[in-house]
Amino acid sequence: RDGSFYEIMWVDFEIDNFINLRSSQSIRWQIEYPSTGASAEVISTIYISQRDLQGIVPIAE
Repeated sequence: RDGSFYEIMWVDFEIDNFINLRSSQSIRWQIEYPSTGASAEVISTIYISQRDLQGIVPIAE
C-alpha cells in the first residue's frame, strides 16, 4: 500500500417518538484531518422508518 489508511465511524441513533417524525433527517458532518489541517463539511440524509434506520453517510470525500 501507499501508506494511506481509512477510518470507519459507527453511529447509533435512538428515536423516542415516531408520531411527529419526518421520514428523513439531515445531519451535518464536519470532518477534520489532523495531519493536513484540512477540513470538509458534508450533509447526509438518514431515511427513517418505524422498523429501522437506513442511510448512507459519506465520511470523507
